[in-house]
Amino acid sequence: MPIITGLDNIILGSALDMSAPEEMWVVGEGVDAPRLALAQSATGADRSGQAFELALSGFLARCQELLEDGGPVGPAAHG
Repeated sequence: MPIITGLDNIILGSALDMSAPEEMWVVGEGVDAPRLALAQSATGADRSGQAFELALSGFLARCQELLEDGGPVGPAAHG
């Protein structure tokens, strides 16, 4: 069940991100803002697609590790 829930979270989060404005943060001139807010890579038409690919590839890599290890998925795996 944690795998299904995790995948659901990635998909729902991505769907919400696709409906977000293209320019996520507008930082006024002279404002001392964190570098994240100033990153040009955080804007553009494919921003949400790139983020989805990153999240999904990391998720699938972790699922593969769990399958190879034969270990449990969920709270018992961390205890």
